[in-house]
Amino acid sequence: MDNRIKSFFIVAVAVTCWASCKKKGDAPTKSVGTSLVNVLNLSNNNINFYINGNRINNTTTFYPGGTLGYMNVISGTQNYSFKVDGSGANSPFYNKPFKADSAAGYTFYVAGQTENDVFSTHDTWFPDTGANLTKYAQIRFVNASSVAGNVKFVLVGKNSTIADSVQFDNVPYKTITDFTRITKGIHYIGIYRSAYPQTPKIDTVTISAGKIYTFYGYGTSIPAGNLGIIAGLFNNG
Repeated sequence: MDNRIKSFFIVAVAVTCWASCKKKGDAPTKSVGTSLVNVLNLSNNNINFYINGNRINNTTTFYPGGTLGYMNVISGTQNYSFKVDGSGANSPFYNKPFKADSAAGYTFYVAGQTENDVFSTHDTWFPDTGANLTKYAQIRFVNASSVAGNVKFVLVGKNSTIADSVQFDNVPYKTITDFTRITKGIHYIGIYRSAYPQTPKIDTVTISAGKIYTFYGYGTSIPAGNLGIIAGLFNNG
């Protein structure tokens, strides 16, 4: 991995190999790498996450809008699947091999209960340094609503000392923008559907310097206008 790219979640796993005095011909224990995987449930059902048939979220299910943060998983190609909670032996709605590189991180966005409504990102970014580290954060936007159409995301400073206006325009479903820099402080969030550009879904958020954020818009049943779009935020680090 390019050492210029900082991932807060880089994990190193050391496996100690013991040599047996009685069995000099024994092969050493093979080191097993790990990766970090985050899951965002942006559907309208409780779901569970499985790797090779083993449930990974052991303490609780993923509720709509919920996430447990990054979880340690075995790296390499494994079979990933998602099931609606309580479905028992029913077939998962997503069941595919996925290759996770060692010491890397990923986020899965579950936007619905079909295979086409699950997508993922490889979570890496370039860090800020020097004065930028104390003044700015980095943000990106994900359109995770299958019914909203293309959307615009705006983040505007709340007062005259924060005049930023970050805009990700015409973002299609399942699209993840690049990271961009934003001044720290309190900001207004605006999410517009392309079909309804006049009245955005508005909220506020406090941006901390030196942080990495993923904003996302989701919703599986959205009436006319923008109020049905749900705005979410995940702090990558």
